[in-house]
Amino acid sequence: MLRTTSFVLIVLVTQAASLVTAQVTANKGDSVAPPFEFANIDDAWAAAQESRDPVLMFVTSDHCYYCKKMLSETLMHPQLAPAVAQLFETTTVNANQNPELVQKLGVRAFPTTLVVSPDGRLLSKLEGFVAPQMLGEHLNPVLRAYYELTERPADSVANR
Repeated sequence: MLRTTSFVLIVLVTQAASLVTAQVTANKGDSVAPPFEFANIDDAWAAAQESRDPVLMFVTSDHCYYCKKMLSETLMHPQLAPAVAQLFETTTVNANQNPELVQKLGVRAFPTTLVVSPDGRLLSKLEGFVAPQMLGEHLNPVLRAYYELTERPADSVANR
């Protein structure tokens, strides 16, 4: 299973790189859209229940300099954004609009990037700004461990 999961991750990263190259060639000068597919946690959670993909939550607050920096430099990075969008159900949570949820999640610093399994297990919590390469290096083993534990068929991940 480890070999299959590693192969799938390599295929997805390769596909994401090809997709980025095609997008950049087709849309020179256009910026990459943020990878947040869902405007609220409820919709992201419902999608995760159906797809069985983990939820990536970017927890931010109003007037947070490093939140804006991470959004523009890391989460919108042309090589990372497509892969994140493909591998996760993605949403952003604003602490000023959802203080009870942020407290329940145990968020103490902004930005905080959380990965939660569809069954509610916290898979990863990363506090503070991180560069694109660092986020990718952090998420890769999280995904690998998640897919090994769920024993999800490799073709369902590759076909997403």
